[in-house]
Amino acid sequence: MKFSLVLLFSFFTPALFAATVSSVSGLEVKATKMKVSDLDAEVSDIKLRTASGAKSKFSSSLVIYYAGGSLEKPGSDRRPNVGNSLNPPPVSATGDLSVRYRMNKNESLYFGAGFYRARPLHSREGEQLELNDPIIGYNDTFAAADIELSSGFRLYIATTEYERVIGQVGVLGYSLSTMNAMGQSRFSAGVSLRAAVAAFDKDDASLKPRQRDYSIGISPSLQYNVSERVNVYTTLNILSYEHNRASRDFKFDSKPMTQSLGVGVAVLRDFYVAPYLAFEPDNMSSDKTSVNLTAMLN
Repeated sequence: MKFSLVLLFSFFTPALFAATVSSVSGLEVKATKMKVSDLDAEVSDIKLRTASGAKSKFSSSLVIYYAGGSLEKPGSDRRPNVGNSLNPPPVSATGDLSVRYRMNKNESLYFGAGFYRARPLHSREGEQLELNDPIIGYNDTFAAADIELSSGFRLYIATTEYERVIGQVGVLGYSLSTMNAMGQSRFSAGVSLRAAVAAFDKDDASLKPRQRDYSIGISPSLQYNVSERVNVYTTLNILSYEHNRASRDFKFDSKPMTQSLGVGVAVLRDFYVAPYLAFEPDNMSSDKTSVNLTAMLN
């Protein structure tokens, strides 16, 4: 099973990446955007639609990420360290609340703040919901040729305890996600590319191995569209490289390959929910698989 999943993605990834590059760089993107007045007539993927924000001029958005316990003990206050993160967070609910200004049907700016609650199902003294990490971002969601794309920049200022304890000041990230229907079938496939740089204000040598100052990753995905509002998807993080400040310049640490398997549901156009499992294909077990949830509401 593990081999077949990896083989499937290894087959699709080069073609998807080539299609993305040729569509975005080989064409004048502005000229390829469909000449329609409604974004929903241009982009059909339910997650890309909701992530782009509401279609009104001004709106608000709420995004929630729940990082839960293991599949073996989903109610536990401890979670497996899937992907061998340098700074693994505990079981937590995180996200952000923002206001959005839509410049046109494709582009928008948003401003807001994050929130964080450690162990939301296990109350401990002193642990409360925290507002943190002021954010500003830009999103552009559109179709180029036959590919639906969402790209954007996001800057946030680090304020949470687990970020500040290592001296993290802020992070600037860029992401590009694509999705393309596979002929007349119910399958769609895509690729996500992401890059980030971080700034720190602590130069303690003991902290530098934990200070990730830049990273890059590529993740192909495959989904089966059960209906216009429901899909089953899997994403494979095949390339994930991080640099920490204790290493030489441009010496990256390769992260273990991870995979997610979930169900995406558009309850409404502006309400998307996706429960999913995250695990390492080469090290699968119920105690090393995490239970998670993403929810977006405009």
